[in-house]
Amino acid sequence: MDCNACGETDLKWDQQWFENTGKWRLWSIQKEQPHSCNNNKPKEEKIIRTLSCPKCNALGKAKYIRADKFQEHIRKEHIDWGDYT
Repeated sequence: MDCNACGETDLKWDQQWFENTGKWRLWSIQKEQPHSCNNNKPKEEKIIRTLSCPKCNALGKAKYIRADKFQEHIRKEHIDWGDYT
């Protein structure tokens, strides 16, 4: 049997593991150990950085903006702040 995810060959279902746990797993005949697929890497979480707008905080309404949208926020919301000609 072949692994659909990584393509490794010479695998079989581990019957003894199933009888003990009630769950199936693939057994690598060549390595003589359970198959561990390289495609099972944990997904990286995207961290979105946010900034507190100093102009909004001065007005008493705290506003958190994504770092990549901060300049756009300043230009649209605080047209009188800075030299944007």
